[in-house]
Amino acid sequence: MKRYILFILPLLLLFKTSISQTGNPPEILCLNVLDNGNVSVTWTYNTYLPFSVYNSIDGNNWELVLNNTIEVSSQQFNVTDTSANANINKYFYKVIVPTVNDTSNICATMYLNVDNSNPAQAYITWNNMSNPKPTGSDQYYNIYMSIYTNSTPGNWTLLADDIENPVYNYIVEDGLCYDSLNFMIEIGNTAGCTSVSNITGDWFSEDNQPETPVFDSVSIINNSQVILGWHASVSADVKGTYIYHETDVWTKFDSVTPYHVTYYIDSSYNPCDSSINYAIAAFDSCDIVSPGTYNAPQRPIMITNLESDLCTSSILINWTPYINPVEPLDKYQIWAVENFADTVLVEEVDGNTTFYEDQNKDQNTTYTYYIRAWFGNNSSTSCSKSITTSSYIVPEELYFINASVLENNTIDLALDIDINPVNCNWEIYRSDTNSTNMSLIKTFDRNAVTNPLYEYNDIDADGSTGYYYYNAIVYDSCGNESIVSNKLKTIYLTGDSPTENNISLSWNKFEGWDAGVEKYYIYRMTDGITPLIPFDSVNASTTQYNDDISGVSSSTTDFVYWISAKENQGNTYGYREISNSNRVTFIRETELYMPNAFRPDGLNNIFGPVVSGYAGTNYSMKIFNRWGQMIFESNSPGNGWNGTYSGKPSPAGLYIYHLSYINSKNEQKEYQGTVMLIR
Repeated sequence: MKRYILFILPLLLLFKTSISQTGNPPEILCLNVLDNGNVSVTWTYNTYLPFSVYNSIDGNNWELVLNNTIEVSSQQFNVTDTSANANINKYFYKVIVPTVNDTSNICATMYLNVDNSNPAQAYITWNNMSNPKPTGSDQYYNIYMSIYTNSTPGNWTLLADDIENPVYNYIVEDGLCYDSLNFMIEIGNTAGCTSVSNITGDWFSEDNQPETPVFDSVSIINNSQVILGWHASVSADVKGTYIYHETDVWTKFDSVTPYHVTYYIDSSYNPCDSSINYAIAAFDSCDIVSPGTYNAPQRPIMITNLESDLCTSSILINWTPYINPVEPLDKYQIWAVENFADTVLVEEVDGNTTFYEDQNKDQNTTYTYYIRAWFGNNSSTSCSKSITTSSYIVPEELYFINASVLENNTIDLALDIDINPVNCNWEIYRSDTNSTNMSLIKTFDRNAVTNPLYEYNDIDADGSTGYYYYNAIVYDSCGNESIVSNKLKTIYLTGDSPTENNISLSWNKFEGWDAGVEKYYIYRMTDGITPLIPFDSVNASTTQYNDDISGVSSSTTDFVYWISAKENQGNTYGYREISNSNRVTFIRETELYMPNAFRPDGLNNIFGPVVSGYAGTNYSMKIFNRWGQMIFESNSPGNGWNGTYSGKPSPAGLYIYHLSYINSKNEQKEYQGTVMLIR
């Protein structure tokens, strides 16, 4: 809109010699605030007389701004008040014709206020010039707006021409981003003049959020990238789309422009190893962002488990569900490639299922799978993952090599196992009663062994209490019982000493070797020295032996025996083993000899039994004087009487002794007699 400033033009004055008041007083019609704040005043009066123009800021205190001005012969007058600054204040005006004392109506410039407390709307108010409006004024106000661009005012645009009351609320239009808006009010008059307000404004910006775009799918391409798809926001002012990742919090990750580009490819991570939630939001030219899709994020499907089961010839597939589809999730499709051939559709499952078992799979074959979700006309595809099925190897061998009693009576076991299968389990069983009621004592798997010889020490067994049966079972990779081994029976040795110089041994036969027993070796250890070789042997059918020890020195009292079974030649597996029995100990005891005299200061200065070997228990020797008083007691055959009592020498004479013990055969032995103490 063009602003027109009316200046006082020199007019030809028609001077009359006779002046008189012949009509109504002067009337102000228009007040026009110029750009510099001066005010153009227009009024009407039907007589040509000098006049004076007054202004006031408060409507009470008036100042003369033009005095006794004589107008040409006209009924409409216009002057400019150059003393005013109506850009910062409202000014009141009146016109007086002094000669006839005629005073005009009082009018005020329209002072415009703009409130930007809400930057998205301009609340505009101004004052009426007078009440009622000057004669001839239009019924409606016109409101104009100008937008500053790069500090330069733009053209004036008519916002409204039908405003009756001095108030207007302008809602900032889409696309206006923190710009300076200026406003101006006009109201016309039928007399041909126009009243114009001051110009004022402030900074404003629209705050209309664009509509949220429709996030329709997240999928994976090239097994390495995530592609997002959506329908653009329907709002008129949309510049582009923001892309968000959800890690610990939602983070703006990237943006897409212009608005009509409706896809995005994310190469920032490997979607085959992890799955990230995505959300999107539209943004407009003012970077005002639409509500995001955070409450309904979407993420790619990820295959979480691909497991081959050779035992059932199947492959189990698990995947993460596709979340928050734009339409109900109809189904999942399972696609597969066998040995890198053509892709085929394996099966379809409903949208609530996230696993599938693909059956009848071949061994030593590579299978590649991917999952596709369908929801309406949209779909999402996962990464593809591959698995190669293994061969099914059945164990071919399980042989229990040996079971031998160690010196500490635990049982040393040895097995020959087949380690060719990649996955199998072994179990070792034991029975101490018979060969049918076997109990599990040890389990181990293929990961626990590195060679075919497996050794195990059964520390819970006690070979001194009886014989044991042992066998083993191997289960294949599918948990099926594959082979039951041979069963071994350990040697349990017992014996008796019926006479002082005779020891009788008895044992059970060793059982279970592939080639059987060749012979039994008999070992005897005396004086604590382990023999290097057996002192005798018997054939495989003999399980008893009688040892005459009369030829052994009487100083040897301890005899330890064990039996070793030796395997025959010709074992199918190439072994020839030795299995030992438990060890049994016998003690040879000689009769005690009691001296009948001793001299404390002579060669035989201690009185006690003379023995070459003692294996008894509960030993007791007591010495009594002739009055029956016990003067000495000992609980060990090595502790004799030295002829004293209470630390003082006992007198020479005859003393009574009593000795008792239980021998190695659990027999009670007692000796009683007298001894002469010689001084």
